[in-house]
Amino acid sequence: MASWSGRGVSIGRVDDALLDLRRGEQRAATRISTINLVVVAEDDADAERARHAMRRLGGRNPGRTVILIPDPDAEANVDAHVRLYQAMVDSRPVWWEEVQIMVAGPVCEHLDSLVEPLTLGDLPVTVWYASSIPDPAEPLVGAADAVVVESPAQPSDQGPAAGEPMATAFSQLLDVAQRRPLFDLSWLCLTPWRRLLAALFDVGDFRAFAAAVDRAEISGQPGPALLLAGWLLDRLELPWSSVTRRTASDTAVELTASGPQRAGRFSVVRAADDALTAVAEIEGGPRRLDGVRMPADPLAAGLTAALTSTGHDLVYERAVAAALDTHR
Repeated sequence: MASWSGRGVSIGRVDDALLDLRRGEQRAATRISTINLVVVAEDDADAERARHAMRRLGGRNPGRTVILIPDPDAEANVDAHVRLYQAMVDSRPVWWEEVQIMVAGPVCEHLDSLVEPLTLGDLPVTVWYASSIPDPAEPLVGAADAVVVESPAQPSDQGPAAGEPMATAFSQLLDVAQRRPLFDLSWLCLTPWRRLLAALFDVGDFRAFAAAVDRAEISGQPGPALLLAGWLLDRLELPWSSVTRRTASDTAVELTASGPQRAGRFSVVRAADDALTAVAEIEGGPRRLDGVRMPADPLAAGLTAALTSTGHDLVYERAVAAALDTHR
């Protein structure tokens, strides 16, 4: 790894440092260039979490990652750290760039202008808000080709939704999603639950029960449970009164369906070995088991899905809209 650091520097000096570092590496390795990823973090801890997640992606890393740690209340200043990383992909060396900017003062209100000189002009820009849900009118959102967030697991006591119910955060999510393609890591981490639950209704006698579901019980942290509730309300056209949510450390879903002659039960829970187990049972009839092992690194898996997806996720947007109606 090659690196450079500077305190009280200009963005032009940071760009020069990038050029100098690349000159020493580009003959020995191939540059990866897929997208620009801009990470907005509230503090060093969130920035470090984002850095570790991106490094775990290895050769799938974007062409350039710019990590911003803004402090609008401090005296105007820019500190920077530039790193070039190298890895082996398909037996050949590749490299990518990471720029961390600690920015203070009024320029924090115009992060889009700060970032623009540091992005690769021929590649799309994805902005990952690693610590918060952005204001939909924020200039950096307007400059992005796509936005990545992590919707809150609990009602927030920080950031834009300070002191307000979770409905405020979900309302902001929906507003951002209607302006830019939005990829929610909390939603993407729920993909195994959603796929397994939907697959239980895909075969034989179980198909008819999808239209007969009349009750849903969802356990988990409030945010993910609310997202699953919205998804079920939208996909199954259930009334909000049919969904029960319970706060728990692990996510679990159970649906009951009342057929004309017999009832059905469909559930997805996490087993002790960190795998998901899905069960479909028809009263006096067949029983079906399914399962899948959870990703070893859910954050990296969610990021991979977010960074390789395109366009608006309309299923997600409908789920958030339904969750908003339910939560209100």
